Amino acid sequence: MSNPLQKSRYAESADIIDRLNSIEKKRKITTTSHSLGSNVANRLVADDKINKSVNFNPFIPSKSLNIDDSRIVNVRSENDFASKLTKDNENTINLPGSSNHIKSHFLSNIVLD
Repeated sequence: MSNPLQKSRYAESADIIDRLNSIEKKRKITTTSHSLGSNVANRLVADDKINKSVNFNPFIPSKSLNIDDSRIVNVRSENDFASKLTKDNENTINLPGSSNHIKSHFLSNIVLD
């Protein structure tokens, strides 16, 4: 959360969600994202700005950012390095994938059979 890129992405995303919610009553918003976008989405769920997030290989670099919540679904390649901390979360789907930890992070290598 102290990374300037993460701060910037979160601020931009929160601004968009706040604008949507200011038009009328608060909306039910679900996001889908990959990597850093999932990190941002998790924080938006935790801050009650969005209702649900479906994350693909979320970039979760520390335990404090790993949100094990029924509103967050993680889909990850079993060898993905960036989403390793989410592998035992309640709503995580671990899929077989490349044994290469870097290649398994690519969205194109998530295989849904």
